[in-house]
Amino acid sequence: MPKDKAGRGRLRRYSRSRIGNVDMSQLPINELTLHRWLRTHYYPDLRLHGSQYSSYDAWSYEFRIQVELKVRATHYDELILEKLKYDSLIRLADMNNLRPVYICATPQGVWEFNLRTIPLNWVIMDNLPKTTYWDANAPIAKTVALLPISEARRLGEASNARQGGVMYANR
Repeated sequence: MPKDKAGRGRLRRYSRSRIGNVDMSQLPINELTLHRWLRTHYYPDLRLHGSQYSSYDAWSYEFRIQVELKVRATHYDELILEKLKYDSLIRLADMNNLRPVYICATPQGVWEFNLRTIPLNWVIMDNLPKTTYWDANAPIAKTVALLPISEARRLGEASNARQGGVMYANR
């Protein structure tokens, strides 16, 4: 990885990530590349937690957010947020005086939800995989909320570039 003048590793800019009418097939394919894309275009100080088993993925002190990142291979007009993840994210955001944010990438866009401003209705869904990336023996029931993308800020549009956190001011 290229180094900066201080000898630290630096993120590479994507040759295919551009703002304005973004071709989402060129954008994040996993949470690490989603994180890098967010750092490049929205939250320059966004830091990863470091543990894949953490109840949140990243945070930004400049923009005062605690973030759960998710990448979905299929687009849905309502995105799933697990209650266990939500509860942990809210608790940690409160402890750190940060806003809880859920950012989900699908083939049709990157959607950012301020979890303080969205009314959530919890439902129990059967037949969900135990984990996203590893083979699970059997599907399980989970308590989830369905977040309509109409309640989210769509990232990747020219009007949103480098305005990280604007929709969250004073909340």
